[in-house]
Formats: sequence, structure tokens, C-alpha cells
Amino acid sequence: MKSELFPYNLILNKLSVILFTILILPSAKADVLIVPDDYPSIQAAVDACEEGDTVMINPGRYYENVILTGKGITLTSFYEVTGDYYIRDRTIIDGSSSGSCLTILQVSGEAQVKGLVLTNGYTDYGAGMMIGEGSN
Repeated sequence: MKSELFPYNLILNKLSVILFTILILPSAKADVLIVPDDYPSIQAAVDACEEGDTVMINPGRYYENVILTGKGITLTSFYEVTGDYYIRDRTIIDGSSSGSCLTILQVSGEAQVKGLVLTNGYTDYGAGMMIGEGSN
């Protein structure tokens, strides 16, 4: 059944990004970077971002320890535009028990994290998400 819906889901995701870009993003200069369509990993997309950009993550399990430093960006799944809990629950950052799943440090603007599952992080503090000093 999944293979029958694949083309439909791909078209729906692309259409959702277009609508998200036109209707929701506050700045015309902000970009939407899609993982893994545009970037192979969440960290690669985060590194390529500029202030105000959005990293939109397709459903899947991403074995990463993402570090966001110095930029106010939005990190989200397609749940943001569809409201579909199925998508949210299947967009996963897996820390592989090797640190925080997501670390946010010294963000100059406002960083937003929405519609993601953080799992298997492992540290003394902030196994799922660690927010350091100077971050909003």
C-alpha cells in the first residue's frame, strides 16, 4: 500500500512546501531547505541555513546529533503544514546514545523546533535537547 501512495505523498509534500513558503514564512528572503531532498542530513541543512530559514524534514529516522549554533531558524517536519500526527510521529532524530539529539547554542534570533520526535539521546544533561546559555 505504501508504494501505491508514494507518488501522491511526494506531490503532496512538494505542494505543502510551496504553500508553506508562500503563506506562512514571514520573510521573502527566508529559504526552506528540505531533508533529504535538498540536503542529505539535518546537520548539513542546518549548516547551510541563514537567519530566518526553515529546515523541513521528511519522515524518517535520522541518526544524528544536530548542533544549532548562532542562527535563529525553524527546524520542523511536514507536520507543520499538514497537521498530520502520522508524519510528526515518524520524523525522528535518533541520538544513537552518543550525546544530545539536538543542541542549541548562542542563537541570536529565535530558534523554533516543531513536529519532531527526539529519541535515544544520552548525556548527563539534555539528552533529548540541550539549550545552552544565550539561546532563545
